[in-house]
Amino acid sequence: MENIRIILKDQRLQNHYSIRQLSFILNNRYHIKASKSTIQRLENSNTAISAQLLCALADLYELDLEELKGIILKK
Repeated sequence: MENIRIILKDQRLQNHYSIRQLSFILNNRYHIKASKSTIQRLENSNTAISAQLLCALADLYELDLEELKGIILKK
């Protein structure tokens, strides 16, 4: 089963963003304070993700929110 944290990490890597670059983009484009450690925890553990951060990442990576919702609710 696909896991949301794996999808988000894969998308970051496919877009060639370092964790530092992603933090910068989230802070400047979406006005979301997401530190490097926050992103690392999000990608590497079962840390909950806020709706605001999930929507920003979905927008940035051009992901379908309905598909992500399905993945999250299957857990």
